[in-house]
Amino acid sequence: MRHRFNPECAARTLSLSPASVERGYQLAGYCNEMARKSKTSEEVTVGHSLVELVMAEDPPLDLEPLIGRLRGAGATEIWLASMTPSGALVEAASSVVAISRRSAIFARSRRVAATQEIEWKTGATAFRDSLVQLVETFQRFDRISRFRLAASDMKLVAGAADALVDARENDGPARLYERIIETGMVVTYARPFLESNEAGIGRRWWPTDDNERELHDELLDLRHEYHAHAAHTPRRRLENATAMLGKEGRPMFVESWEELPPFKLRAIAALAKR
Repeated sequence: MRHRFNPECAARTLSLSPASVERGYQLAGYCNEMARKSKTSEEVTVGHSLVELVMAEDPPLDLEPLIGRLRGAGATEIWLASMTPSGALVEAASSVVAISRRSAIFARSRRVAATQEIEWKTGATAFRDSLVQLVETFQRFDRISRFRLAASDMKLVAGAADALVDARENDGPARLYERIIETGMVVTYARPFLESNEAGIGRRWWPTDDNERELHDELLDLRHEYHAHAAHTPRRRLENATAMLGKEGRPMFVESWEELPPFKLRAIAALAKR
C-alpha cells in the first residue's frame, strides 16, 4: 500500500485541523493519480505514510515541487521507512509508527537509492528539513552522474576514432568491424547531448567554437539520419552493380555507404578529448 490513503482516517490518527484534511485530499488526488500511471510515465510513487506527515506539517508543506525535482533527477519512488535495530529499512505502516522510532526517508531511481535519516529530536522541522536535504542530495548525485557518464562516453568516442584512423590508414585490426565501430562512436558521442535523453547534459554543453560546433552538428545529423535510424538517406543505399560495370542484363544490387575519412576522425578524437 504505497499509493492510496484516506485523509480523514489519517486526520483522526494525527489530530489534524480541517485545513490539513482539505490539503490531504489534494495530496491524495495527486498521489493517487500518479499511482494510476504506469512506470513508463516517469511519475514518482509516493508512500502514503510520507504523505500523512506532509499533511501534518504546519504550515503545510508543498510536496509537488519537491516531487518534480526528484522526477527530474530520475527518481521513481519515495517513501517513509522505519529503521530496524540492524539498520535495515522497512516501509513505515503509518506516520505514527515512523515518529515513534528511528526513521528515514527513502528515494530510489532505476540506478541509485538514497536515504536521509530524520532527526526527530531537532524539533518541529525535522521531517521537512530531512525531506529537502534528501531531494538536494538526490539532485547533486544526478548531476555528478550525468557528467561522469558523459565523460566516459567521450573517452569511448576518442578511442573508437583512433582505432578507425588506424584501420583506414594502416589496415589495423578494427578494419574487420569498422562500420559497427563507427556507428557506435557516432551514437555514443550524441548520447549526452540530446535533449530527448532524460539523463544527458543537454544543449548548454554543446561546443561553442565554430569549427567544433560544425563537427558536433554533423555528428548529430549522422546519428539521426544514418547511424541510429533507418531513413531514406543517400549515405546508405543500394547501387546497380550491373550498370556501374557497364554491363547489360539483370541488375545486381549491392550496398554502398559513406564512411568518415581519417582527417575527420582525428578531429572527432580531438573534440572528444577536450
